[in-house]
Amino acid sequence: MTKILLIAASNCKLQEDVDNLIRKLSVKYEIVFAAYPDLSFNEPVLKKNVKYFGFESSEKLNKLFFEEIKENLLLKNDFKLIIIVSRELASVCLKDLRLFYRTAGYVVYLNEKSSVKSPVLNHCDLVLEGREALNNTNLLKLLKNVEKNKVEEKKKLTSIIMLTYNQLKHTKACIESLKKYTDRSYELIIVDNGSTDGTPKYLKSIKGKSIKLILNNSNLAFAKGCNQGIRIAKGDYILLLNNDILLTAGWLGKMIDCLESDKSIGMVGPRSNSAEFLQKADFKKYKNDKDLQRFAQAFSMNYTGDYQKTFWIIGFCMLLHRKVVDQVGLLDERFGPGGYEDYDYCFRVGQAGYKIVIAGDVYIHHEGGKSSVHPEYDKFRTRNRGIFIDKWYKKMLDFVESL
Repeated sequence: MTKILLIAASNCKLQEDVDNLIRKLSVKYEIVFAAYPDLSFNEPVLKKNVKYFGFESSEKLNKLFFEEIKENLLLKNDFKLIIIVSRELASVCLKDLRLFYRTAGYVVYLNEKSSVKSPVLNHCDLVLEGREALNNTNLLKLLKNVEKNKVEEKKKLTSIIMLTYNQLKHTKACIESLKKYTDRSYELIIVDNGSTDGTPKYLKSIKGKSIKLILNNSNLAFAKGCNQGIRIAKGDYILLLNNDILLTAGWLGKMIDCLESDKSIGMVGPRSNSAEFLQKADFKKYKNDKDLQRFAQAFSMNYTGDYQKTFWIIGFCMLLHRKVVDQVGLLDERFGPGGYEDYDYCFRVGQAGYKIVIAGDVYIHHEGGKSSVHPEYDKFRTRNRGIFIDKWYKKMLDFVESL
């Protein structure tokens, strides 16, 4: 049953009206009613589809209020609509709620009409004013739209392209974490670059409807292998993922939220322990997956909505709109083993007019270097660096000299 969260504080002047609202909505929806114990709401407790949550913090309408909502309700439920009663309450928590919990619609319920509009109301989808608001059909329309958008959002497919070259232990761990913690629809396309450690046998054993497999006889390097995957990808989004990654709860949904937060964003990357520039995160050592998940959850809370524009992100986890890939094209296959193909692609995405953004509220673990082990890696990297410089900086110098 669809869940609605209704939040009221002790200064609420709409007790009777809120009770009527709950009575009306609880016929079809499950209501979680959050309020302080000193509120005299009796009806919600008696209703079949209504759960009551009483706040414990003695200080009201401060930052502890939002923390209690987040810890006790948002992290444990999937709300489709959140109704906040009173302007004062909205001013305290609406903005933070909207940033942290993007999957719901938001309504602010005021006890009377007012010609003065508070800036905080810009963060909600609908404002209900006065007692006649109980009969406002826009409330039910909003709820239906939120439900519809959520379904359509989850239907969008992400094509996750993972390259493997030996390192079977890391590949298994990565795929297990992907299955466990990915919250959106996806297809996994695995391209093996000639592994000799039993990886192809393992990959054949897990191949299925949502897992496609390409087995190469030799190491075709990152760019060419990714391009093989992109060519058969059917997703609305394309995500390049290294096989030495451990994923965390809700990682993909949060990255997509970031990508969809601005139409001009074309590429998104997460933060991690093993990264460079703005993607590098301060982290505490974690001993196991449980510790990692706890750290990632706390990290996400602390950096909710922290989207940082950058010039490039590293290719260990790179999310793109399909339209961007169609416009920019495939990765440059001149870059063999040794890297720089991700920097090159970022330059091309930026040149096409798109923003590149780091989803600061997404933390994943990256072993670092495990997906690019090669005895001559340094030699190859020097060669690729030359290709990159020749492609971009020489072009720039030629342009300057032509002026």
